[in-house]
Amino acid sequence: MTEATDIEISAKAVELGATIITKDNDFVRLAAIGPKVIWVRLGNCPNDLLYGSIRRSLHLILDELATAQVAALAEAP
Repeated sequence: MTEATDIEISAKAVELGATIITKDNDFVRLAAIGPKVIWVRLGNCPNDLLYGSIRRSLHLILDELATAQVAALAEAP
């Protein structure tokens, strides 16, 4: 779906029961009518840092998504 619009991606995620992991805040706005979203707010970082942050925070993210459409993965203050 590399050429798909954000709306098409959201619709496909709903169809599949998938959660979108993104840095794009457009999907956060679409979450109200679309799939659940994990909003990555780590800035520009290498993949190993990103994957490590997801692994460390996954239980918190899943808890958040149990009651919300959007969970943010952000840098520690």
